[in-house]
Amino acid sequence: MHLPLEIADLVTKHHTGQLTEPEKAQLNAWITASPANRRLWEQLNDESYIRKQLDTLPDATTTAAAWQRLQTQLPSTRPRIGLRRYAAAAAILVLVGAATLFFLNRPATPPALANNQRVLPAPGMPGTAKARLILGNGSIVELKEDHEQDLTEQDGTQLKSHAAVLSYHNTAAAETPVFNTLQIPRGGEYRVVLPDSSVVWLNASTSLRFPTRFNGDTRNVYLTGEAYFEIAKDKSKPFIVHTDKLAVTVTGTKFNVKAYTDEVYTRTTLVEGGVRLTAGTNNVLLHPGEEGVWEQQHIIVQEAYMEEALAWKNGRFVFRSEPLGSIMRKLSRWYDIDVSFSGAALTELRFTGTIRKYESIQKVLDMLALTQKVQFSIDGKNVAVKKI
Repeated sequence: MHLPLEIADLVTKHHTGQLTEPEKAQLNAWITASPANRRLWEQLNDESYIRKQLDTLPDATTTAAAWQRLQTQLPSTRPRIGLRRYAAAAAILVLVGAATLFFLNRPATPPALANNQRVLPAPGMPGTAKARLILGNGSIVELKEDHEQDLTEQDGTQLKSHAAVLSYHNTAAAETPVFNTLQIPRGGEYRVVLPDSSVVWLNASTSLRFPTRFNGDTRNVYLTGEAYFEIAKDKSKPFIVHTDKLAVTVTGTKFNVKAYTDEVYTRTTLVEGGVRLTAGTNNVLLHPGEEGVWEQQHIIVQEAYMEEALAWKNGRFVFRSEPLGSIMRKLSRWYDIDVSFSGAALTELRFTGTIRKYESIQKVLDMLALTQKVQFSIDGKNVAVKKI
C-alpha cells in the first residue's frame, strides 16, 4: 500500500502535535477520500499492529535492535507521543515496501549551542553556511555565517556578507562591470542578493559567476551545480542563467536549476512565472508546476514534484524512487564525504523517503540500512556501501 510522502509527513506531525489547522484539514481530506486510506490511518494508530508488522521484516533480530535504538532516542518527557511518532514512521516503513523508507522528522535547523560554544567540524557532520568569493582582481574572500564582512569592489560596488547572505549595492555608475564568482564547497550553502535585487540560494558544490552590475540589454549569470532563483521583475532586461547544457531565460519568476557536472540530467523546475529553455535548436517554454530535463540532446517537459525538487532549499532530503547512486552523490556533497560501492548494481537500488538534512551522516545511513538492503561503514570521510 502506497503512502504519499506529503501525507506521511502529516501523519508524523499528527503524532507529535505539530499539525497546523490547514494541515489538519488536508490530513482529514485524505483519510475520508477512500476506505483504504481510513484503514491505513487506523493501522498507523495501532501500536500492537505496528509491532506485529515490524516482526515480519526479514531479520527479526536486527529489527528488534533497530526498534530499541529508536526507543532510546525518545525524550523523557511526553513518552507516549514520542512512541507514537516513531511507531508511525516504522509502520510507514513496513507498509510502503521493503525497498521504501520513510525517515523520521527532525528539526529543520541545527540546535543552537549554549553559551556560544563553537564546535570544530567533524567528518560526516551536516553542511554549514560557508562560501568562497573570488573578486574581480582574483583575490579570494572566505565567507562564513558568523563572520560579517564589508567589501568594496574595484568598480565601486559595495558588498556585504551577513548571516549567510552576500548582498551587492551599486552606489556609483560604472561603464564596465566586474565579474565575481561565488563558490560553495562540499558541505556548504549560501545565499546571494544580486545587484538587481534578485535572490539566489546556492546548494553545496555550486559555483555562480555574475557581474557586479547588469549593464546592457540582458542580465547574465553562469551556473554550475544547483541554485534556486527568485528573479526581480524587469521585462525590458531578461535574466539568463547559463549552464553547461542549456540557458534559462526569464523576466521575473521563481525556479530551481540543477546542473551538476557529475549528473546525467540538467533539470529546471518552475515554481512561479514562466521560463524559456534553450539548448541548440531546442527551445521550450515551461509553465508553473513543470520541469524541463535535458537528456540525450533533447529537452523533455514533464510534471514537477516540488517537494523533491526544492527539498534541499527547505532543509531536507526527499527521495522518490531514487537510485542509491544518486542519493549518495547528494549526501557526498552535503556531508563532504567520499563514497565507494562494492558493486555497480548497488547504485541502482531505489529508495523513497524524507529526512531533515541537518542530521549526521551516521543517522541518515542508519535509516537507509533499516531496509535490510545495504550496509554502510564509515572511516573518517570515506563511506563504503556493501550489499547485505
